[in-house]
Amino acid sequence: MTATPGQAAVAPADARRYRLSIDTGGTFTDGFVTDGDRSAQVKVDTTPDDPTEGFAACVAAAAGALGETVPAFLARASLVHFSSTIATNIVVQRTGADVGLLVTAGHEETLYGSGEQAGLLAGFVHPGAIRGVPEATGPDGAVQNPVDPAGLEAAVRELLEHGVHLVVISFARAHLNPANELAAKSLIETSYPRHYLGAIPLVLSSQLSLDPDDHARTALAVANAYIHPVLARSMYKAEDRLRAHKFRRPLLIINTDGSSTRVAKTRAIDTYNSGPSAGVLGAAIVARALGTAHVVTLDVGGTTTDVAHVSAATAPRSVSTGFGGLSLRHPAVALSSFGLGGGSVVTAGPGGGLAVGPRSAGAVPGPACFGLGGSEPTPTDVWLELGYLEPGEFLSGRRTLDPGSGRAALAALGSELGASPEEAALAALDAIHTTLATHMRAWAAGQPGLAGASPGSQSLFSYGGGGGLLAVPAAAALGIDEVVVFPQSSVFSAFGGSLLPIAHTYHAAVTDVSDAGAVGQALAGMLDRAARDMRAEGVPAQAALTAAVTLSDFTGQETTTAGSFPDMLSDPAAASVSLPGGGGRGRLSVRITAVSDPPLRPAGPGPGAPVTGTRKVRFADGVMEVPLASGLGCPGEPPVTGPAFLAAPDTTVFVPAGWTAEFGALGYGIVRRQGGDD
Repeated sequence: MTATPGQAAVAPADARRYRLSIDTGGTFTDGFVTDGDRSAQVKVDTTPDDPTEGFAACVAAAAGALGETVPAFLARASLVHFSSTIATNIVVQRTGADVGLLVTAGHEETLYGSGEQAGLLAGFVHPGAIRGVPEATGPDGAVQNPVDPAGLEAAVRELLEHGVHLVVISFARAHLNPANELAAKSLIETSYPRHYLGAIPLVLSSQLSLDPDDHARTALAVANAYIHPVLARSMYKAEDRLRAHKFRRPLLIINTDGSSTRVAKTRAIDTYNSGPSAGVLGAAIVARALGTAHVVTLDVGGTTTDVAHVSAATAPRSVSTGFGGLSLRHPAVALSSFGLGGGSVVTAGPGGGLAVGPRSAGAVPGPACFGLGGSEPTPTDVWLELGYLEPGEFLSGRRTLDPGSGRAALAALGSELGASPEEAALAALDAIHTTLATHMRAWAAGQPGLAGASPGSQSLFSYGGGGGLLAVPAAAALGIDEVVVFPQSSVFSAFGGSLLPIAHTYHAAVTDVSDAGAVGQALAGMLDRAARDMRAEGVPAQAALTAAVTLSDFTGQETTTAGSFPDMLSDPAAASVSLPGGGGRGRLSVRITAVSDPPLRPAGPGPGAPVTGTRKVRFADGVMEVPLASGLGCPGEPPVTGPAFLAAPDTTVFVPAGWTAEFGALGYGIVRRQGGDD
């Protein structure tokens, strides 16, 4: 199937539809694509200067993996998901927008919080770009003083002279009544109309959150504004690259709440850390399919390892998001990270002991064996020296490792220890496992639900480039006897993103939570807006849609009702909720979800002929020929007894002595301790 330049390829009516999910990380951009029967995974270099270059390369690689041209592939694509570290990188590198902030007069220095809180926020909005506006809303939500037009105009003019690129409006008590924020927005847009080049992008705190804490709401709005412009440019450019090949559906952005939304309806802050979150959310879906009650997820990258506890097939949630030193009142997947990865630097201490991380060699120069100028040993150098990695097979042959450079780094370490390079590598491997165990146990101590679980109900899900070499030591440190490894391990966040539904959440302030009529009127407007958004997302009219409606006041009372979205849309009054025992102002929230439960299918063993053979691995008691098995992705393959390697695209999975691997109905590797609980 081909298309002439500028002409869209036309998919046959009976053609299967492709679902593509792309995750842009710091070093690689990963893709997972499926048509329901076949699937493929691809990995290309991330392009930091313009992440959409790597995005486009990943689309092309996915099309090629299924034997399609890009136009033909996109003509048959029903969904394209995108998660990334773009927002994270903006914060780490401090390359966000120049933000201006308007607050209620008198709060310019404290920003409704303490001096310390205001100081932390100064990293994202310069104190010189903050102005106060005369206005006031009372504790009952009534407007006491409307916005002073002259004071507002002077404040905005000063912010523009300061060089801000967009303005946040965050007034005290706007959660009770956003009228003054809306009035300020209207006045500014009248002075700077949108059709002029001088139009000012505006962010209202009450449109992002109805949190009763004025400082928390302000911090969230500033953080969102800081990353918004760069993120918007990247997301729209990625979508434009798809449209250039006549892809007519919206690009769907992965959000940290487990949903996906089109670019135009995505809030910047909702994408923060979306890639790692997608891995945990995907793990929860897999846990449900496997019937595993308690899952520890282990995602090992080049610099850090991320861990989470999935309980009852539900991803863990946190009420706050860490954001460059800030703790934002914004829900997120509860992930913990520690500084241990394939690029962590191994150093000798004064007493002859070894330390691993948290300092990392990074992507450049990277481990010494990358041959890019690195001279300090890392776990990757250790694994190569001991035979766990093959020089020509790293990243499926896309990068050839340099054993000589890795050995030189270990020789330097050995000279400090009075040991040979081989002895230094074995000592470093012990230190890597000891450091891993220390981190895992420290994390698990804060997971009471995991500590009380029976051994037979626990499993560790391993993914990420280095997960397969650290999975069993991590599980052993926690007393877990079962590890699950995946054919999609090296692209698991992209795989997880492919499983997430389209969903939208809306909120509105209500004047009286006990007034069912007023609440019902607000709900009807929100449901109508949701219907328009779902149509714009390309959700079919016959799709199964659910709705959850929550009404709460600001004293902690809350009630929720859930049901069919079409039923609520046809009769909003029947779905209306109220708090008869409550009274006064509150907030109404609605979440609409397009129920999406794509079946999990065997991924297949990956491209190319089955991988077999052996690797020479150095253990403490000598060198051994360790077999390489190709059962991953192949349901029902014969079990494998360790020590053995399981072949997997772009990663290495090691089954040590005393453990066995079986291959279940989905082709996942189920690695169990011999003699452990089944």
